[in-house]
This record gives sequence, C-alpha cells and structure tokens, in this order.
Amino acid sequence: MAVHRPDMVLRAMVSAATASHLAAALLATAEQRPRALAIAAPDRTIAYGALGRAVLGTAAALFAAGVRPGDPAGLVVSDAPNDLIVLFALYRLGVPIVILSPQETAAERRGLLRRIGAGVCVGAAAHRVDDGARHLAYEHLPADGDPARLPPPPAADAVAYFNRSSGTTLGQVKLVGITHAQRMAREATLAAAFPRGPDDRHIHLMTLANAFARSAATTMLQCGGAVLFPPPLREAGALARFAREAGVTIAALSPPYIRDLLRYPSTGPLLPGVRLLVGTAALTTDERRRAIAHVTPHLHIGYSTNEAGYLALAGPADLAADIDSVGRALPGVEAEIVDEDLKRLPPGTPGELRFRHPGFPAAYVDEVAGSTSRFRDGWFYPGDAGTIAADGRITLHGRIDDVINVGGRKVHPTAIESWLADHPEVAEAAVVALPAQRIGQAPVATVVLRRPVAEADLMAACRARGGSLPMPARIVAVPSIPRNRAGKVDRSALIALLRAALAL
Repeated sequence: MAVHRPDMVLRAMVSAATASHLAAALLATAEQRPRALAIAAPDRTIAYGALGRAVLGTAAALFAAGVRPGDPAGLVVSDAPNDLIVLFALYRLGVPIVILSPQETAAERRGLLRRIGAGVCVGAAAHRVDDGARHLAYEHLPADGDPARLPPPPAADAVAYFNRSSGTTLGQVKLVGITHAQRMAREATLAAAFPRGPDDRHIHLMTLANAFARSAATTMLQCGGAVLFPPPLREAGALARFAREAGVTIAALSPPYIRDLLRYPSTGPLLPGVRLLVGTAALTTDERRRAIAHVTPHLHIGYSTNEAGYLALAGPADLAADIDSVGRALPGVEAEIVDEDLKRLPPGTPGELRFRHPGFPAAYVDEVAGSTSRFRDGWFYPGDAGTIAADGRITLHGRIDDVINVGGRKVHPTAIESWLADHPEVAEAAVVALPAQRIGQAPVATVVLRRPVAEADLMAACRARGGSLPMPARIVAVPSIPRNRAGKVDRSALIALLRAALAL
C-alpha cells in the first residue's frame, strides 16, 4: 500500500483545487514529472509527458475537425487508454460531454444526444451507429492539429460533462450538468477522507461508461498517480497476482465484483495492500464482513450519487465501530434527516436524507415530475431513507419509494432483509411489496439459502429481531436474486419472479 506523504498529497490536492479546468492538473504533472508512469495497458505504457502531448494534440485535432468549445458532444467509450486521452482533450477544449456505451442502442444514444443538444459524437470507428449525430472516429482525426492554435481553456463555471442518475423516473434517466469547478470541489471533498497521490496505482476493472469507475480513473490522473489496464483476468487468483506484481494500491469496485471475489476460496485477503473503494450499491452486512476478511482489510464504503458525488464515506475504523454504517458526511457536506413535510428530525429518527454542499449542481437538465431524487432550496434529496446518529454516523434504509405500507404501519425492505441476513443459512435476502386485501400491501421476502431451512424457522428469526414491526407475509427460497447492471436488486423482476412462484 502506498505511503501518503503529507507533502505529496497536499501538492496533488492543491494542484487539482487551483486548476481552472479538469485537464489542468494532468497537464501540470506532464510538465513537472514527464517520465512518471500515467497509464499502463497490456500493449503499451504512457508516461505523463507523452500523455500531456496526446491530450493537447487530440484537443487540437478535434478543434481542427470543427468541434467547438461550449458545443455539447457525445463520447462513446471502449475501455481503452484512448478513452481517457479523448476525455481529457474534450475537457481542455471546453466541450460539455455525455458518456455513451457501445452497448446502448441507436435510439438510446439519439435520445441522450438530443436532450443535451449535441450534434457531434466521438468514438472508435467500430462503435459508430446511426444516432443522428456527426461522427468523429479516433482513428480518423486530423493529424495536423496545432496545440498552439487551441482556444483559451474553459472557465471553471463551464459545464464539463453531463452525468446520468443511477435510476429512472417514468422510464427516463435524469441528466445533470457538472461544471469543472463542481467536479474539482467533489474531488477535494473526497480527498480529505480518501487521499490519492503520485505514489498510487489504480487498477481499472469496470467499464468507463460507469460514472463511479470513470471518476476513479480520471481522479487518479488528476492526482498524478497511475491507471493500470490489466490483461483479461479470468479468476480472482489472477487478479491477486496482477495486483501484487504491478504494485496496485487502489481499486474501485461495485458490489457485483466484490461478490465474484467472495466466491473465490482463499485463506486470507486477496488484495491485502489495496485500499478498496466500494460504491454504486449496497453490500449486505455479511458481505462487508467477508470482504474485510477475504478481500482487503482496507475496505471503504462510499455513499455517493451521480448527481452530487460522494456524500459520506465509511473507512476501516468506521466499519469496525458500526459495520452497517456508510460513515459520516464528508468535510463540507451538510447532512440532515427530514420528515414528509421536510422538517428536520432529531438524531436517530428514521426519515428522508438530504444534503447540501457549495459544489452541488442546482437542478436537473430536465426535471421529471414525481421523482424522489430532487434539488430543492439548495438541498439535494437523493431519495434515500435512513437515520443519522448523534455522532453523525449515517445508516441507509433504502429508497423512499420502496417503503411498504402495511395497513398504515410502515416498514422498509432493508429492515426485514437485515433480520434475514443475520440467519447463518441465509446468503442473500431481498424484500418487495405485493398487493394485499384489507391492508393494502404485504412484504414478501426472497432468500438465497446456503442450506435448506424451513420457512417457519426464518419467520421466527424475523419475529425475534423485528418485535412489533410488520413481518413478511411469505419467505420464498430462490436460486438467485435478480439484480441490474449496477448490482442493485431489480425489484420489478423480483416481483415477477414471486408472482410466478406464488401463482398470483
């Protein structure tokens, strides 16, 4: 694990904080430490000096091809070093971008490009689709772009990119514009709790189309560290060997990756010297404990949203004190719990979470009526239920719109899930609401079992933990719980599975 000398970390933070745009810190490192490793991939390595020249040359080539500052564009990522080069080139040029995935359909891309007013899409020639935009392929950019002819860098308050919300409302993903200054404020906020610097090496395992993974990779380059693109790693043992041999110090993974690692038999931590940042969805209590024992003792659970960035972080000390917490709000972030009338509630009282920070955006690009996540009066409401303890520790209870109303008495699925997860034979649990006569809704639980257990025994475990709270109407064992690409429970698919299993 890298030793973070205060002077090196401070220089990296100051460099990023005083930059006027998101490519400035990288370009400064290219001048100050041109021979330092920036990117390593199976087929090539790139030092910072070469990376800086590539970023400026690509920005000049895009400018020569007619891409102009302030005009939005799409960027189709292919999970290769070229993606990062073009991404920073667009930052330097001052082009607001939306990230697109090769797996998205032409209609999905067309809708996103239309919503931000983009007429240009940049990406590998192989990923071109008919999405209604002018396409510029990496391979066909002009080779005679002159960095000396680049326009001035963008202002700090210019929009750098558009992030998507992690969910949808009425079938539409919400978009929020993030300025250069807002993104730099996010980085400085997280750096206070999770420092990164020139001695760090980050292993890139997730797709750059994922905002969490993209942020981890770009932040590493803004801090002067190295991003490592590994060869195909077919099992956890190969990942452990690569991390050890390449000197990996940081990884950022979503829960599905952690669950894959937990399936690998090991007698000790697979990544003992790696600081692991987990985001995008929740790990269960049991998964957290097992990750600390079998993946790395340097586990960090991040609570973040694509709209506002990191809100809270639980490091090893926080998890040792409260394994279920997501830690305390990061420095500069205000956190409150409010009731349905948006009145602040006392510590320990369940309610809706809201957050405030000068670096937050003020609104979505196009508001969607009825959304639980929203910006209002300077506060951001992520749409999550939870509690804040007297010492500031935040515990999440799940989404506000997942609360189950059982004849006027409310219970959140995560409460029942936690009761079941404590049973030694329950590997996973998920709870949804199904319609019920007289009481309106009834919680129904699904479990993945390590060994067969009678439903009555599981019910007894719930009653022992839940007291007077509403109990599940049924507990159904299933082979696996359906999840979306982010690792979150796919509740629509789960409801369909339960209807079929219970013949409803």
